[in-house]
Amino acid sequence: MQATPRPHTLTLRFKQHRTTILLEVEPLQKLSEVRALLLHAVQQTHLAGNLNGHSIPQNPDEIKLGRAVDRHNLKLGFTFIDKGQPEEALTGKGKAKASATTKSPTSQVKDCPQGVGLKTGDVVAFKFASQDETGEVGDAIVDMEGDTVEQWDVLIPTVEDTYGDEGADEGIALDED
Repeated sequence: MQATPRPHTLTLRFKQHRTTILLEVEPLQKLSEVRALLLHAVQQTHLAGNLNGHSIPQNPDEIKLGRAVDRHNLKLGFTFIDKGQPEEALTGKGKAKASATTKSPTSQVKDCPQGVGLKTGDVVAFKFASQDETGEVGDAIVDMEGDTVEQWDVLIPTVEDTYGDEGADEGIALDED
């Protein structure tokens, strides 16, 4: 379902390597529908069936999404958006932890862009499940707790990449005579 641009729709920037795809999505649209919309856009723009050296999957479930750790500093990396993330409300608080095996009503809200904390203009990294199998991104990185950190192939262009050395020549030259 393509979102008709309205004041409350979100414009998200989906990035893989140097490729950026802009999509309009509803804040409460299911992430599975967002993945399907992204897959359709990728298939329509890359008719050869290949994106940055990776074959485009046929199933939207094979697309992994990641949100920026810090939306203002993308160099800090991305965290995996998992539709089955454990909820704090189900674990309880205090000494005795609550145990629940059923989904709470809020679990449906967590399976949407707004529920995972995305806002309009945010960058969402994406990759295909086949990229994890090939391991082309590099060696696995382990964080302080010993967990493997998800790696994303996202290149953020700098001013130098965009304009080269020409931008440095446009400054005002000061002659001290």
